[in-house]
Amino acid sequence: MRCKRCGSEIQDGDMFCGNCGWKVEEKKKPVIPIIIGIVVVVLIAVIGIFWYLHHQEQKKVEENLAKFQERVEEGKKESESDQADTADREKAEDADEAEEDTEDAENTRQAADPTEGGIHRYEYMISDVTWTQAYQECLDRGGYLVRINSREEYDYIISQLNSRGLSNIQFKIGGMRATDSRDYYWVDESGQMYGDVINSGSYWCASEWMAGEPSYQDGATQEQYLDIFYHQNSGKWVWNDVPDDILAAVPSFSGKLGYICEYEE
Repeated sequence: MRCKRCGSEIQDGDMFCGNCGWKVEEKKKPVIPIIIGIVVVVLIAVIGIFWYLHHQEQKKVEENLAKFQERVEEGKKESESDQADTADREKAEDADEAEEDTEDAENTRQAADPTEGGIHRYEYMISDVTWTQAYQECLDRGGYLVRINSREEYDYIISQLNSRGLSNIQFKIGGMRATDSRDYYWVDESGQMYGDVINSGSYWCASEWMAGEPSYQDGATQEQYLDIFYHQNSGKWVWNDVPDDILAAVPSFSGKLGYICEYEE
């Protein structure tokens, strides 16, 4: 290099010009590239740290998700097992109840009126139909409007009504009288009245009538048919005579009427 003052040649490493004594200026190292390099190194380090932390967090999330899914699967298996156990218990309970009903029927069958075959199967229908419609619907179902021929049969039917919570329903039964008669009889599948007089003092149900019944008519309305209902004042089920179409006489009974079908099975 040459001296900036006199132009003389200066050897590398000399601190002064040998001709004029001028002090050679030191070359300054570039600062900006160094700073940039430092910044780049720091950024790389920060990015690496963030990437590592994100990777670890993602790994933790995946592990937690896997554990959660395992717990869900275990919960499903336990729930399915519980449901299966519940279903088995319900089936067993239903079987026990059916067996008890069969035993009850068998125990009372011996004491029931043999002319009617004893206690049978009964179906308790809730419907705003007339007595005539109820009679026909039971025939259509393969049975008949119930004929209660003994106290044992009656007690069995009442126990079923009570166990089913049907004390708010007025049920039609299969008894009626002719318009020119005051004697009630059971009605067979062909529509013929037969047997003992139901409302006689000697028939088994003489004490089951509601006080003052049968009344045969209510005002101008003829009451030719029989039903039973739970009488709150006396605290028991009672017998009563009613018209064919009860709703025509008492519309407020809508939804509170029914009938009992009997099946000889």
